[in-house]
Amino acid sequence: MTEPQPYPAMQWTDALAARYWRWQAQFPDQYFTHRFGALIARQLRPWLKGRRSVLDYGCGLGFLEPHLAALGMEVSATDISPEAVAAANARNHGIAGFRGAVLLDELLAAERRYDAVISIEVIEHLADEHLDGFLDALRRLLAPGGVAIITTPHEEDLRAAEIYCPACNHVFHRWQHLRSWSGPSLTAALAARGLAVERVFATDFARAPWRQPGGAVKRMAKRLLGRAPAAPHLVCIARGVL
Repeated sequence: MTEPQPYPAMQWTDALAARYWRWQAQFPDQYFTHRFGALIARQLRPWLKGRRSVLDYGCGLGFLEPHLAALGMEVSATDISPEAVAAANARNHGIAGFRGAVLLDELLAAERRYDAVISIEVIEHLADEHLDGFLDALRRLLAPGGVAIITTPHEEDLRAAEIYCPACNHVFHRWQHLRSWSGPSLTAALAARGLAVERVFATDFARAPWRQPGGAVKRMAKRLLGRAPAAPHLVCIARGVL
């Protein structure tokens, strides 16, 4: 009897990742911030209150910007992809408070700083060789006293979202996730790179708002039955160490 052969994991290069996201851009309704942007902005509002400028770091196609602008802030965006920057600018053109999207290298060269830097569901996509640069840039983009907000899947089982490509005989994560984060691992990674975590917590951005009829009653019933709502999203609030 022939033993089944394990399927090799795809080795993501920058070129492969760029190709994947160019294809994925055809389906904007599947983007995380397209689906949950309003709920994300609502949950993060306490840490943004009173801040003048905010940067969406790793903005993708720019779906979060209108929701941040609705909070009354000056909103900028950045990404490493020229296609993403162009899409974010086109999508948000004319929105009051939107100050434009630019490439990350241009933003760093200009030494721009912001009262808040938000990175939504980006850090799980980073290979080892990019993690340091990502967090170093985040720290450099923070104004003195600024707050950094990072979200990522919470203790994700990466294998559960793997799919198989019959053309190349490799498996890969459906959303190109490369790493799974917990509260302690994310806290340690940020601390090692000059960012002090003030709070880290799990939540569910897809959860219906409390004001939805019956929403509070249903969640209370689940708690009483010992079936608390799942919390698949991790939120980390940090500041730069002076």
